[in-house]
Amino acid sequence: NMKLAKLRETIQRKLRGVEDHKSEVEQDKETLKSNIIGLERELEAMKKNAELDRKKIDELTREKELLNKKMLKTAADTTKQQDIVKLHEQSKKNLEHEIQ
Repeated sequence: NMKLAKLRETIQRKLRGVEDHKSEVEQDKETLKSNIIGLERELEAMKKNAELDRKKIDELTREKELLNKKMLKTAADTTKQQDIVKLHEQSKKNLEHEIQ
């Protein structure tokens, strides 16, 4: 009878230990679930920011290309204008020479 009581007490102690351990493991599990949820939210936010950054980069690239085209056109127009001014100056010199 005494042996059974000791055996029962030992088993109950082990059972309490297992239940305590189970409780700790479940708390750890809940903590990990919370961490995962937080990381998933952070990942989604980062994905949204990356998408916004990509769109901004695309927009700035288009703007850069547009400005580059405008600059090239302006440079070509400037060159044409300079050529016209040179022609006018040459015509003026020719006319002045003819007048003399």
